[in-house]
Amino acid sequence: MKQRFALLAAIMLLVGSVVGVRVSAQSASAILRVDFVHALPGAPAVDIFVDNLLAAHNMAFGSTSGYLNISEGAHKVIVTATSNSAQPSGTPLLSTSLTLSKSEPTLLVVIQGTLSAPDAAIFDQDLTATASGKARFTAINAIADAPSLDVLYANGKPLIQALKYGQVFGAFDIPAAVSDLLIVPSGSDASAALIKADQTALVAGTQNTLIALGTSGGDVKPSVLLLSGAADSNAPTDVLIRMV
Repeated sequence: MKQRFALLAAIMLLVGSVVGVRVSAQSASAILRVDFVHALPGAPAVDIFVDNLLAAHNMAFGSTSGYLNISEGAHKVIVTATSNSAQPSGTPLLSTSLTLSKSEPTLLVVIQGTLSAPDAAIFDQDLTATASGKARFTAINAIADAPSLDVLYANGKPLIQALKYGQVFGAFDIPAAVSDLLIVPSGSDASAALIKADQTALVAGTQNTLIALGTSGGDVKPSVLLLSGAADSNAPTDVLIRMV
């Protein structure tokens, strides 16, 4: 078993070297950063392949790949149940295409939907600097069977309204703070909360994406994943906080 994991680690290092070679052949402006999110309820841990190269391994539901450097242009993306193979094997959970442009240098790709109808939603990430004392905030509704959603403060004041499935609310800057947030069906009050995100820390100088995932009426309990990182387009990072 240890030999198997050692071999897999070596394969991942080799893949990273190959991707690095492909990227370095491009101009500096063509190095694009892509972060994949596993938000497909009911799916096992997954591997993600880009142009048949293993890019992310053993991603659990509610986790991300971290930012990957991928060259500009069209790419084939295959998502499979995780395995010890360096090539896609078995029936993929999702096979799709991804076209990258230097006009959108930092992207979030959310693997979502249902097991019978998975899809990938692509969102541009705004990593420009924030004003002093401000945090950038946005939200994504990745719950396929949920209605439109509102994000409220605990006192009922709306922060985001009418967020439909597969959509992102345009990023905006707000005063940095630690707040209790609620996710409710659009138009509902705090008593109808589907998800409670207590003590959500929005730190000054960071970009924050709140992703609602799971199911509203199925076996996977609704939860939120907060992706938070420095608003720095030169060195994007993310810190994951999942609240169930």
